[in-house]
Amino acid sequence: MFTAFLIISGFIIFFLIGFIGMNKQKEDEKKRKEIKKSDRRNLEQFDLDFSPNKSYINPDGKMKIAFNSEKELFKIYRMSPNGMIHDIAIPFDKIVDS
Repeated sequence: MFTAFLIISGFIIFFLIGFIGMNKQKEDEKKRKEIKKSDRRNLEQFDLDFSPNKSYINPDGKMKIAFNSEKELFKIYRMSPNGMIHDIAIPFDKIVDS
């Protein structure tokens, strides 16, 4: 009888630990998604005076490419781990030379 009680208690504890671990993973995933959304918003809002004709943010939200045909510039933006955005401007004539 005592052995059966220990086995049942063990199963209950095992499933509770698993359930708590699943909830922790879901919370961590939710936090990562929020950070990703925030990074995307920051990249979208960064350098608005550049007025790109077209831009693309990669799926992880850490890099953006954009071009402006009137200014004849192509820009690459990269978000560093500390949240700073660095950009590189490349004139169209340098791209053709490549």
